[in-house]
Amino acid sequence: MGEPTDIATIVGVQLAWWQLGFGRRRAVRRLAIRQLPHPDPVVAGVALRWAQQLLSAPWWWRLVKAFIGIGLAGLAVVSTVGVLLGLHVLYAISASVLVVQPVATVLTWRQTRLARRLVARTPLPPRPRRGWGTALRFGGSLLAVVVAGSVLATAWWDNHQGVYGCTRLPADPRIREAWIANGGRDKKGCPLGEPGRTAAGEPFERLDFGEVFVVVPTIGVTEMPLPVFDTWQRSANELGYPTDGDFDGPVSYLNFPGAHLHWSTMDPVQVVRGSRYVPRHTAPGPCTDLTVPCFTSVRRDRDRIEVRWQFGHADAFNISWKTPGAIGADGREVAGYRFTVTGLDPAHGYYVSVQACRKRLLRTSRCTGYDGIYVPPA
Repeated sequence: MGEPTDIATIVGVQLAWWQLGFGRRRAVRRLAIRQLPHPDPVVAGVALRWAQQLLSAPWWWRLVKAFIGIGLAGLAVVSTVGVLLGLHVLYAISASVLVVQPVATVLTWRQTRLARRLVARTPLPPRPRRGWGTALRFGGSLLAVVVAGSVLATAWWDNHQGVYGCTRLPADPRIREAWIANGGRDKKGCPLGEPGRTAAGEPFERLDFGEVFVVVPTIGVTEMPLPVFDTWQRSANELGYPTDGDFDGPVSYLNFPGAHLHWSTMDPVQVVRGSRYVPRHTAPGPCTDLTVPCFTSVRRDRDRIEVRWQFGHADAFNISWKTPGAIGADGREVAGYRFTVTGLDPAHGYYVSVQACRKRLLRTSRCTGYDGIYVPPA
């Protein structure tokens, strides 16, 4: 039987082999080991044509075919699992290559060995032997595994250093956990100097990006700019502990029992006694500074809040929402310029915020600051 020359014939032979099913293909394989043909002449004929077609192709094409067949399925599975686990897509791709390449090599070797057994009595016309074929085959497979492993290790190390790459980590375990959860070295900076204690004895850490992580008994680990922290400490006996805080458009604030601090990039920290800060930024715009995303539309319908924003090019946007005083926030990464938050409590108001990010190959993303808005109860 000559080599198939048209695609329809090639595809037809492969489909016929697959349609034999696992059971009959396994029987063909077991009988071939004993150098016996399958008793069913139809099955034996399909197996022989498949073997002749497989061996008529060069070894590198057999390897590529197996790699593509397994690789597409493996990449889909590994990438899906990686996304569900919160892993970067590059980890999924490298891990897929690292797993699939050896599997494809072994599968190609097994298929070739089976095909040679099936055509043992009706061999193909002799092909010129290539002395370096085997070395190239396994050398290429090994190279692919080494490259994939190196990429995976480099990506892991870069991301690990992006979080843990400081000469010293925060000393207090509560601060260290919050610092790591919020990005560590790349996003919050390294601890600056030795750990300290507040006027009331709570631990804090100054960071070289100008922030302070401090343990507050009323609300847990809190992050605040160094000028805010210093202002609080100068009046700590009078102000007491913070009760909640957030940002209100360009203004940030921190509430205390019977007082509050507020500040912005343009104004210094101010202490206001006798009142809590009530968010005023409840309407979108005006969008004059697009160094951060800017809300252009906000609409609430009981348990739903729909927001739209304006910004230049970004690979993704991080949007989050929470009730006033809540420490943690729910969030989502989105690709567009609008999002609808669902499942909210109509009796509560919510802070909604958005930031833009640019993704970087094998490294953590670069993100802007947040634009935030307070959405009153429905």
